[in-house]
Amino acid sequence: SRAVVVRDGVLVERRELGPINVLLHADAVDRLADLLTEVRASAAGMGLAGIRSAGRAASLGADLTSRTGATVAVGDDTDAALAGAFRGGPGIVLIAGTGSGAAGRDAAGRTARVGGHGFLLGDEGGGYWIGREAVRAALRAADGTGPTTALTAVVEDAFGSLPDAERL
Repeated sequence: SRAVVVRDGVLVERRELGPINVLLHADAVDRLADLLTEVRASAAGMGLAGIRSAGRAASLGADLTSRTGATVAVGDDTDAALAGAFRGGPGIVLIAGTGSGAAGRDAAGRTARVGGHGFLLGDEGGGYWIGREAVRAALRAADGTGPTTALTAVVEDAFGSLPDAERL
């Protein structure tokens, strides 16, 4: 996760925050509040992984506003990607990183979103999903319930052994 601090329209600082997903990281809201307080933000806009509804976004924004005194607007990561790529205009973005999803906005402002359901229920084609599928294929091959695969050697090289891969 990345943040930029802007004062009077001038970029004054960039921050690398490490992973922040409001569903997966119990300390996510505390870390965000600490950041806002530390940089003495008066306003902030955040596009966060793990936000799946407008209600959750509004609730989190209100919580951060209450905790920090800054006016905080929250959306999901696809909202931020759309805003950054098209400055509020129409377009389509595809997020293919650790997770995956797509979102679009038409000229009338209507939006649609597909995927981004997280590592347990979706994110097909994302990095986590690809890695998990490689480990699953290697384990099926070792169990004799799947075909032999070159992924077995890749997984063993990455983890030391197939049983070590199971400790994810």
